[in-house]
Amino acid sequence: LAIVVIVAATMVLGNVAAAVAVGAVLAVVQLARGVADRTRFEWITGDAVRSVCVWPPRDEAFLADAMGATRVVRLRGALFFATADALADQVDAVGRDVRFVIFDCAGVSVFDATGARMLAACVHRLQARGIRAVLAGLDPLTARDAAARTLGLHAVDLRDWYLNVDEAAEAIELAIMNERGPADRIPEHVAFQRSALATGLSPADVDRLL
Repeated sequence: LAIVVIVAATMVLGNVAAAVAVGAVLAVVQLARGVADRTRFEWITGDAVRSVCVWPPRDEAFLADAMGATRVVRLRGALFFATADALADQVDAVGRDVRFVIFDCAGVSVFDATGARMLAACVHRLQARGIRAVLAGLDPLTARDAAARTLGLHAVDLRDWYLNVDEAAEAIELAIMNERGPADRIPEHVAFQRSALATGLSPADVDRLL
C-alpha cells in the first residue's frame, strides 16, 4: 500500500517516469526485506553433530568432549547483499573456545556476489584467528555451487569444501585424533553394538542388522 501511495503521489506531481522508477526501486527493496526475513543462521555445538564414523570407545569418549569446541552454522535461505553482513557479525562474535567451524550451505537457496564473497571472507577471518573453518553442503559440479565459486567462493580452497556435514565432521574428528597422536593409538576392533551407530537401537534391531 505504501508503494502505491508513493507512486501515485509522484505521478500527481507530473513525472510519470520518476513514478515508475520510484515504484521499481521500492518493490526491489520490499522484496529484499522479505527474503532477508526468511533467512536464518542456526548455530549448533559440534558435539550434537557427529559423523557416522565408528571410533573405538576410548576415542569416542575423547571426541565427544573435544567436538564441543566445534560449531556448525546451518545457513537457511538466501545469502545475498541483504543478509551477508548479519552472518559476518555472528562470525566475528565467535568465542575463543571455538576451534572448528563448519558452514552448512545445503539450505542456501541462492548466492549473489556479495554473499559468496562474504562467506569466503568469514572463512578467512576465522582461519586468521587460528580457527579451522570449512564449507559443507557444496558440490562445485552443480550449477548453484559452480556459480557461487565464480562469484567469490573460489577464494576458499576446494580442500575445505565437503559434500555434507557428515564428511566435514569426520575430517575434523580425524584432525582432532591426529593432534592427540596417531602413533600412540593401537587399532581396535569395535563391535557394531558398541558403536555410536547402534545408539537408540533395541537388541532385536541390532540382531536384524547383523
